[in-house]
Amino acid sequence: MKMLLTSIFQSSYGVPFLTSANVSALTLVLYAIARGTCAFFAKPGVVFPIQIAMLLLTGALYGCYAAIIQHLPIWCLAIAKTITGGCFAAVMGMQTLTLLEVYEPEDLTEAFTRCQPFAGSGFAFGPVIGYYINLVQKSRGVGDHSAYNIFFYLSAVLYLAAAANMTVLHARLSARSEKVQAHV
Repeated sequence: MKMLLTSIFQSSYGVPFLTSANVSALTLVLYAIARGTCAFFAKPGVVFPIQIAMLLLTGALYGCYAAIIQHLPIWCLAIAKTITGGCFAAVMGMQTLTLLEVYEPEDLTEAFTRCQPFAGSGFAFGPVIGYYINLVQKSRGVGDHSAYNIFFYLSAVLYLAAAANMTVLHARLSARSEKVQAHV
C-alpha cells in the first residue's frame, strides 16, 4: 500500500503529483519512527494485544478510506494513512518478538523461512493488485474518487482476518502455557 500512496492521493483527490508526493512523504515519516521505536516499547506478554489492536485499527481505517475520500479533505486521508503506516511499521517491528513468543530462539530460522515467503508475496503483489484493480474500475467507468474502493475493502478484510488469526493464536498459546504451568 505504501507504494501506491502517491497515486492514491493524486487520483482520488485530483491534486498535482508534487502535492501528492509531499503528502505521501509526510505519512512515511511516522512509518520510519514507528518501525524503529515500537520494538523498544513492547514487552513479553503484551506483544499480541498490541499487534491485535493495531491490526484492528488498520482494518477499520482501511474500511473507512472510501468514505474519507468521498467526504473529507486530503489531509484527513493523510492522517488516516499516517496512522495505518505507523501501525504497519509497529507490527513489522514486533514480528521477531512475536515469533519469539511462539517459537524457541533456536527455531527462529525455520520460522522465518516459513513466514517470509508469504510476507514477500504480499509486499510484491499487493501494490500491483491494487493498481490493476484501480485500472479495471476506471475501465468500467468508476470515477477517480472511487477507483481504489475495492482495494481498500480487500485490504480491510485482510487486516481484520490477520487480527482474528492473531487472537486465535494468542488464545491457543495462553491455553498451552496454562497447561504447562498446571503440570509443573
